[in-house]
Amino acid sequence: MARMILFTRMMGVKSYPFPLLLPSENLGVIVHSLFLDNGAYGFYINGEYPPLDKWARMVLAAARRLAGKARVAKLAVLPDYPLDGEWTIEAAKRLGWLAEELHSLGFTVLAVAHQLRIVGGFMESARRLLELDYVDGVAAPLKLTCARGGRASQSCQLEVARQVAAACREAGCRWLHGLGSLLSRNVVARLAELGYTSIDSTSWTRPVADHCIERCGLPRRRSARTARERECLLNCALEYLGEWLIQPKEIIPCKYDRASQR
Repeated sequence: MARMILFTRMMGVKSYPFPLLLPSENLGVIVHSLFLDNGAYGFYINGEYPPLDKWARMVLAAARRLAGKARVAKLAVLPDYPLDGEWTIEAAKRLGWLAEELHSLGFTVLAVAHQLRIVGGFMESARRLLELDYVDGVAAPLKLTCARGGRASQSCQLEVARQVAAACREAGCRWLHGLGSLLSRNVVARLAELGYTSIDSTSWTRPVADHCIERCGLPRRRSARTARERECLLNCALEYLGEWLIQPKEIIPCKYDRASQR
């Protein structure tokens, strides 16, 4: 299975489809798949636990709008609640109907393996989710779990990733995704070794390596502020991490801009 990098730009309550990008010599970037997130972070920062049925129908409505337009592989995430493993598992048990609807629209269905309050909590969470026959794969919550910065964050992300990957190997799951990965070569290389199918990150909007600062004309290590800076930093990140990207057999041209993300 090909390894891919998903670069996202926006965060919020709405369920956005984000393009899964790979480098292309002729096009700059290409779209391989679309990733339909469920908007959980927006509810989390507002301290809300929305009604599950209403939330699920929001995800389904977004999936239906996307299904008729996308000619590429499509991924969708079942509703989850950040840092609450038990709630997420119980919600997944009630959402078989949603998974069936998503499957009928051509989506691969993922569930997020948030930590349970036991030793090996991420692994056990992933195991329980993968016992549901309508869950195709799992996602490891790397960013929210490990938002400490520096080496501590790297070691934390790799431990979470290792536990979730172990459960995926045991169950033979179809897709393994890393949510909010750091873009250091050490982390990305290790995720590739662990068998991650894809990762997402907003870190490309800042220089992932010192040479990107000079190439993109930034005065210092800061986030991109213009479309030109974003495009430059994206291409620099793709080149920097290119060793761990595998081209798909079929590609679809895409201009990378805000319109392609809605």
